[in-house]
Amino acid sequence: MAQTPPATTSKAGRNLPAAIGVSVLLGALVIGTLVFAPRGWVLLLSVAMAIATHEVVKRLREAGYSIPLIPLLLGGQAIIWLTWPFGAAGALGGYGGTVLVCLIWRLLSQGLQSQPVNYLRDVAVTIFLATWIPLFAAFAALLV
Repeated sequence: MAQTPPATTSKAGRNLPAAIGVSVLLGALVIGTLVFAPRGWVLLLSVAMAIATHEVVKRLREAGYSIPLIPLLLGGQAIIWLTWPFGAAGALGGYGGTVLVCLIWRLLSQGLQSQPVNYLRDVAVTIFLATWIPLFAAFAALLV
């Protein structure tokens, strides 16, 4: 009986043809949306931003951080959807509201009776995350 050779994978551990195919499809989706339905760009951004935020929060929670997911997701949507009609002022207002709600949410998540543990570390990472994904996505929404 002949032995089958082991499947070859790249050094990165991924299927390169599949990764290229997915990137071509995503690139075509982005270009097609911008060319044929520019208003759909905001919808595409809001979905991608929510997925990215969820993934980063999940990884940070695995590392021991206490990141408020619900206010980040809702606030991120507010940032994107306020940017569309109100421009940069809407993005800044949504961002400020998101940061404020995240600060309060994180403070109240352990209850008022106990001293917050790692509060400064967690809110610093939360503010960074609110800036990194939703606020930068709002700049992409401003391009439409």
